[in-house]
Amino acid sequence: MALFVFLTCAVTGLLFVGLSIPLLLYKIPPNPWYGFRTRLTLGDPQIWYPVNAWGARRLLWIGILTLIAGAACWLLPEAWLGGYVLIVCALWVLALIAVLVWGVKYARRLAGA
Repeated sequence: MALFVFLTCAVTGLLFVGLSIPLLLYKIPPNPWYGFRTRLTLGDPQIWYPVNAWGARRLLWIGILTLIAGAACWLLPEAWLGGYVLIVCALWVLALIAVLVWGVKYARRLAGA
């Protein structure tokens, strides 16, 4: 079970880190598939790039913390791992929702809306 938790966290953390890097480097233009896609960001590159870099920094940290959480699973008793997975998943969801909400507010502020 610990190996499954570790691999899940490692793959997810590396995915988050990998997805954040091109956005941080302003390499991804406005598109309908990848990035912080809202009406405001898709409609204006002057909003798209800063909002995506802002979100990518947070996604990078979520990825790093996920990698740490994966490594930490080896320190836990086997009986705790089921609850640990639920807690880590809940924290992913909460963190991503928070980034979404704050990112929309940031986009609105950049747009002057």
